[in-house]
Amino acid sequence: MRPLKYFGIAFFIILLLPLSALAKGPKVIVLPFETHSSTDISAFRRQAMEYIASALDASGAEIAGLETVKEMVLKKGVKRFGEKDAHAIAEKEGADFAVLGSIARLGSTTDADWRIIDLKANAPIALFYKSSESEQDVLKRISESGNEMLKKMVSAFEARPASRSGVIDEIL
Repeated sequence: MRPLKYFGIAFFIILLLPLSALAKGPKVIVLPFETHSSTDISAFRRQAMEYIASALDASGAEIAGLETVKEMVLKKGVKRFGEKDAHAIAEKEGADFAVLGSIARLGSTTDADWRIIDLKANAPIALFYKSSESEQDVLKRISESGNEMLKKMVSAFEARPASRSGVIDEIL
């Protein structure tokens, strides 16, 4: 009776594995933003990146590549990240999407704009822009964008053509 019990448990676990794989959200890389300001806004740049990653994580996305980005900044001295870097990191991390953007401070106004790129389709799928005289307000607005960002990614993910494999036609 015991072997049958263990077989039943193993069978049930095997059935649930594909369901748990589907429950994961898209894998996303959040890259450091470019900065445009006459003053040092590197701390705000770091916060914006963290807020976007947190908002996406809270919405169900899987954040990838943080250690790779950190290594590129600290060990390789990379200061600006572009789509080429996003593709290189995605290949290493298996990511589906990348977030790239910029932060600008002109006078008392702080602007944050970013885009989400579908790395498999090699195309931007969404653009975001937040502006305020308060950095905290911009960060709050970034946090509130998590669900919208995830919806755009899921829509793009679902719009991709299904992968094909196996025999299409077989003559008997």
